Amino acid sequence: MTWKPLPLEPGDFPSTPVAVALAKVASRLGAASPETQKVVFNTWSECVGSDIESHAQPLSLVDGTLVVTVDDPRWATQLKWMAPQISQRLNEAVGNQAISRIEVRLEVGGSRK
Repeated sequence: MTWKPLPLEPGDFPSTPVAVALAKVASRLGAASPETQKVVFNTWSECVGSDIESHAQPLSLVDGTLVVTVDDPRWATQLKWMAPQISQRLNEAVGNQAISRIEVRLEVGGSRK
């Protein structure tokens, strides 16, 4: 005898929009909402400028901590000094206090270029 799924009745499984499901998963993992992440990652260049953007990229945003990778120790130092201003600009772009701190990590393997 071959397995067959039980017939479904209308309303057996409530449909959930993908955006809602992603927001729930992100929340459970401590990550910022998909909308917040989209704004942070898409406005990064505008908020930090092209010089920094060419050496530093946002990696993740979890529990208010934005992790940023840099390609050179000098840029790590620069970003640590500029973290309050960068946080402020990104939070203004997002419209709330999504970023409470910036953690800077040196990218292993050197330059992205």
